[in-house]
Amino acid sequence: PELNTMVPQGIALGGEYTYVSMYDSLKLKKSIICVLDKECKLVNKVNLDCYSHVGGISYDEVNNLLWVSGTNGSVRAYDVSDFLDKTDVEAIYVNEDIGSDLINYRGQQAISYLTVEDNKLYVGNFRLYTNGVMKIYNIDCEDGIKLEYSNEINVPSKVQGVTFYNTDQTKYILFARSYGTCNDSVIQVYKYSDDMDCSKDKYFTLSSQHSSISFSLIFL
Repeated sequence: PELNTMVPQGIALGGEYTYVSMYDSLKLKKSIICVLDKECKLVNKVNLDCYSHVGGISYDEVNNLLWVSGTNGSVRAYDVSDFLDKTDVEAIYVNEDIGSDLINYRGQQAISYLTVEDNKLYVGNFRLYTNGVMKIYNIDCEDGIKLEYSNEINVPSKVQGVTFYNTDQTKYILFARSYGTCNDSVIQVYKYSDDMDCSKDKYFTLSSQHSSISFSLIFL
């Protein structure tokens, strides 16, 4: 019953566990992350130190961190081990400025999705009719946690989640695109390069009729 008002938003795999982020639809409770084991049994329920929609969540295996999108275009990083035995967690790193120019379709600063790949953090906004933007940062944890801006690329409209897939020495980037429960959803796939431009590059799509895709994409 205590989860009845909580809305699932993102999912991340980390070692033996799965992390599912949720926000309170009534905006009265802090956002939470539920930790599940391999049998999808609840291991722990953790209160975050924010009230955001937490739509972006990604496990950083290199640095043992869990990255989560915060309010007003911020991003937060947590020690992933804290989620196994604590009921309340505090971010060990907060960047309030990373999404200052990531404006969503409602005119608000927002990191709508994020993911970690090759020690880089990818953050992007959700645009309804025009191309969005995904910014790329190098993650430096040698002396504390630092994000170093690398570059940014144009991405499609209506992006809800992003992930990468590597095969035969080729890296692909996949965007989950959707808006509303009555519209078709697609996964749009591109070959990835640092100077790619989704408004020009070729792609192929996987369709899912009349369902909304709003999650973090994961390959097992």
